Amino acid sequence: RDPEMSRGLGDVYKRQGPIWFYKTVESLIDAGVYAGFSRAESRAMVIKNMLGVAQVLDATGSHPALKVDDMTSPAGVTIEALQVLHQERFTGALMTSVDAAVKKANSIH
Repeated sequence: RDPEMSRGLGDVYKRQGPIWFYKTVESLIDAGVYAGFSRAESRAMVIKNMLGVAQVLDATGSHPALKVDDMTSPAGVTIEALQVLHQERFTGALMTSVDAAVKKANSIH
């Protein structure tokens, strides 16, 4: 890949990156409200989780999949939640969204 092209794509990815985090936070807050927490309680828990995850990944350099694996036990709550994320194509939706943003940016430039 052309280094200049990669730099341009990196800029697009960096500038658009917050949208995926904002939408994830928004969705998790709504999910907490749906589960019975107040919006304020849900927001506080989600933000603390997001900050904690970012700090752990930054400090350890660990791959997120390793951290997920560490949290997952056989027939447990986490694997149940992960199964739904897989079923609903969470990763695929994010990857498709990133791809669409990059393609759109390329068509503009």
